Amino acid sequence: YGVILRRLLQAKLDGEAPDPAAQEALAAELVQMAKEGRLEIPRPEKKRLKSKAVRRREEALQEAQQEAGRARGQEAEQAAAPASAPDAGSGAGPDAESGAESGAGSGAGPEAAPEASGDGRQALP
Repeated sequence: YGVILRRLLQAKLDGEAPDPAAQEALAAELVQMAKEGRLEIPRPEKKRLKSKAVRRREEALQEAQQEAGRARGQEAEQAAAPASAPDAGSGAGPDAESGAESGAGSGAGPEAAPEASGDGRQALP
């Protein structure tokens, strides 16, 4: 096929019209080589489609992680709101309990870390 290819390239360089018979002969030779496994024809369309599918999966995973993060943030806000409500309206009696709760509230940052790591465990107050 090299001889046919050289002729076609030379015709292209010389500005001549390529010989249709030479083009057919080259195409037939390339097809035969591919069938015999001596020539690998890349299939970029499949790669593009595959990468789109992978990209879609990654985007869906990111969205799910962001949604889970938002849900954890809302849970933390809801957990912090009831803990601060008794402090405002309570008398002198439950101060020790509210102190413990406020201590747990100040430790909210480390409590969120195990959840974010995905191990499913929560830190005890």
